[in-house]
Amino acid sequence: MRPDWSYETNLLGYRNIEDKFVSGIIIDATYGSMKNIDKPYFLCLDEMNLARVEYFP
Repeated sequence: MRPDWSYETNLLGYRNIEDKFVSGIIIDATYGSMKNIDKPYFLCLDEMNLARVEYFP
């Protein structure tokens, strides 16, 4: 992942050709955790140390 969060796998999601939002893995995991508040969810952002921290939101 690059520090500007632009990455070809669309981790957050994208708009398709019909202008509908298709959620990515981060949005899906967040939504899943909201629906199952009794279960722990973890999101691991690996290799953050390869870029300057101030570029990550």
